[in-house]
Amino acid sequence: MDIAEKTRRINARLDEIRPMHAASVQKQRAALPSLLEDDELPERVAIGIPAGEFSLKSVLVVATDRQVLYVTDKDALRLPYPDIESVSVEQKSVVKIAGGRCSMSFILHSQTEADRFVAYVKGEDTSPPGEQPISIEEKTYWINARWDEIRPKHGSFPTKERTMLPSLLADDELPERIIVGTPKGSFLGNVVVVATDRQVLYVTTKETLRLAYADIESARIEGARVEIVGERCELSFTPASQKEAENFIAYVNGEDLSPTREPLNHRAALIDQQWNDLKPTWWGNRHDGEREMLHSLVDEGETLEALIGGTYRAEQDASRVHQHEGIAVATNKRVIFVDKGVFGSSEVSEMPYRNIEAITYSTGVFFAGVQITGRGIASFRIEDIPDKDSVKPFVDCVRGHLEAAQAPQAVAAPQPAPPLSAADEIEKLASLLERGILTQEEFDAKKKQLLGL
Repeated sequence: MDIAEKTRRINARLDEIRPMHAASVQKQRAALPSLLEDDELPERVAIGIPAGEFSLKSVLVVATDRQVLYVTDKDALRLPYPDIESVSVEQKSVVKIAGGRCSMSFILHSQTEADRFVAYVKGEDTSPPGEQPISIEEKTYWINARWDEIRPKHGSFPTKERTMLPSLLADDELPERIIVGTPKGSFLGNVVVVATDRQVLYVTTKETLRLAYADIESARIEGARVEIVGERCELSFTPASQKEAENFIAYVNGEDLSPTREPLNHRAALIDQQWNDLKPTWWGNRHDGEREMLHSLVDEGETLEALIGGTYRAEQDASRVHQHEGIAVATNKRVIFVDKGVFGSSEVSEMPYRNIEAITYSTGVFFAGVQITGRGIASFRIEDIPDKDSVKPFVDCVRGHLEAAQAPQAVAAPQPAPPLSAADEIEKLASLLERGILTQEEFDAKKKQLLGL
């Protein structure tokens, strides 16, 4: 089996398992085809960080039907099951696998994920890869995907309320309608109200209220407010969008059972996919506002290639310095800086690669910085970048485009004209004869020469 076919089969299995934070182990994932046998596929996949050392780099741990592989961006360890002496999971999601050849110790993102991985290695869980019990991380993934599909107005504001949803919904329950607003009696707080196929949830940082549809007595819009009254409680809030409120009430009253929303347009869906593959794992929903702005900023055929986030400083001269918090995106055409801002403000700056003279970076103990120097125009700097691992790939990406833009274009060498045939030569000689340039004798001699007589 060739490497391309192995890669296709392994990627298909990983898509079936859907490991969380897969974007953080692209290099490790690419190494799997060379580490696994032709008939060997991942059965369980765990993504975490090495235990016992301070590192922000991820480790990919794969359990197949015959071994456990521990893959970092530098090396790989393997333990066949007969060589494994002990397997344990400790508090704080630390998994330890010891064998005669080596030991593996890593920290996963949740205790549930660690328990599931260890159960498979011990032989206690033999369920097919795609039928494992759903974890809180997987629930979070699907709820966030549905949130991104619905895209409620001001949906980037209630980050804490949004993170509470996976613990409030059942495994097979997803939001059908989402509306963001302010609670009754509050001007600054946020409330997220979610309608699923079985209940309405009212979520703030202080309380969560539920109303099953059977318990709802009335749902209506009163002036600028939404009022949902039930036997157990009353939900009252001011929505961020009147139109969304009307659609929400129509769904709760059973008057609108259409699909969640129209599918995302192709370009926005492609941008979101590229974003999710590139963004640092810990970002979560941190820059969703900037991601949504990219839908209208990125041109058709333009692709996202690298991301960093930090403090943007543009300096036209000593008296004009602009500073914003946001993200920088390297595409296949340019570098774009985007800051969603608050209260409707935003900042967008861009620099095509042809206008960039150089890019440099520096790293400190906790943060990094990137300096982009323009050709006779303003330069800018991204400072206080917390995810230092994202800086070098970003700089390498930009430098690659600069080298391509600055490389001398090859000039095609002139191609020699095809040789003339004997008939062409004789035709030219006849023209010279008619014009008196050749005599008849010279013409006859040249003609005999061309004909080989």
